[in-house]
Amino acid sequence: PFKRHTLTLSLRRNTSFNKRLDDFFDFYVGGFTGMRGYPFYALGGSEVATASLNYSLPIMTGINTRFLQFYFTKLYGSLFGDVGEAWRGSTPALKHWKTNAGFELRLEAFSFYQYPTRIFFSGAYGFDQFTRTFNNVPVTYGKEWRFYLGVLFGFELNQSRRMFEKTF
Repeated sequence: PFKRHTLTLSLRRNTSFNKRLDDFFDFYVGGFTGMRGYPFYALGGSEVATASLNYSLPIMTGINTRFLQFYFTKLYGSLFGDVGEAWRGSTPALKHWKTNAGFELRLEAFSFYQYPTRIFFSGAYGFDQFTRTFNNVPVTYGKEWRFYLGVLFGFELNQSRRMFEKTF
């Protein structure tokens, strides 16, 4: 409804047809490329499903300011929410699925007036607390903030993921 605003819905579903596979072959849906409110290995199994909703808007589109070798052009912000789960065996009830929400700031710049430089800062809060056991050691996840900072050449970490995203 607004110029340069986007609303993105992303869906992911993975399955292993051989249910007797070793844990080594598990899918994981945590971390920066998945459900950002939980660490990467917190949510894993032979079956995974996630849904993500992201709303992005421009904060400043004409910065045009230089600092040292960087030339800053645009600043965007976004709010997101995810729901998902990873499991082995039968599908868990929806009340057991994990949720998180967060924000992200993306600064578009160029280094030495030529090389694309994208800087992001993201924060996410995992709403659901749960415990997993690794080698007989219980580890508790959730009910905490997780922050991410990165410098890239572009904002897309996984180009194949864009195939299933719909931007309105």
